[in-house]
Amino acid sequence: MCIEDVEISDAERVYGRRYAGRVGQIEQVSREPGGSVAPGRISTYVVRLDDGEQITARPEEVRFL
Repeated sequence: MCIEDVEISDAERVYGRRYAGRVGQIEQVSREPGGSVAPGRISTYVVRLDDGEQITARPEEVRFL
């Protein structure tokens, strides 16, 4: 899994190009709770990067190789 080259900035975190191309392993997957809007859809991944840093990434921030 590889972190995509996307710009992310919100109240919880600020991502930038420093994560682009970083490789890691998914440690946890969170899914949307049941309901009428995309139940079971993946909402976030917890990823441990190759250098040991752990980040939370949205599905659009990752690419599977």
